[in-house]
Amino acid sequence: MSIIASLRRHPLALAICLLVELLFSQYEPALAADRHAAAARLGPGINLGNALEAPQEGDWGIVLEPADFAKVAAAGFRHVVGIHYYSPAKFTHQGAVWISDAKDWMGTEWHGSPREQRIVRQDFDRAERWAKANDVPLYLGEFGSIEKADMRSRVRWTAFVRSEASRRGWPWAYWEFRSIFGAYDAKAGAWNQLFSAMEPALAQR
Repeated sequence: MSIIASLRRHPLALAICLLVELLFSQYEPALAADRHAAAARLGPGINLGNALEAPQEGDWGIVLEPADFAKVAAAGFRHVVGIHYYSPAKFTHQGAVWISDAKDWMGTEWHGSPREQRIVRQDFDRAERWAKANDVPLYLGEFGSIEKADMRSRVRWTAFVRSEASRRGWPWAYWEFRSIFGAYDAKAGAWNQLFSAMEPALAQR
């Protein structure tokens, strides 16, 4: 029995995200370069990962066309578009070993200035317009900042991004638990200061 067939028996609360950040696939480079080939390989009704145009500073994803959503609907699936947000990349990814020039970004801070906040709002407004035009709900499936950034900036950025997502009614998930972007200090066995940036929203659930 195929995975797709078995999923039809599960409640609507079940959600599976396949081929997230498709362009970075290390295993199927041919499919990563051609989303239509990927759709053919996986079968009809699969939502191909990120579906929002990348912000100028650096989220990575693919763009789905209206016809793709029609195929998902025709296959009997309800779809939610997941977006990842890491802007400005020079702050969230400073010192990341997988980005060649990220060492030059070390020391970048995020102060929550009116201009910085406006950029986040504009990015989210653009996502919201896109979602309404395509009649799909949005899920902020990833946002976070690397541990090499200063903690005060990380807390400010996390709190603001979280509050803007919540204000729009978007469900969200922080990236991630206990590794280099983590909100949990495994050595101390306790949440770090990032949890305070999410706690107001979590306390309401």
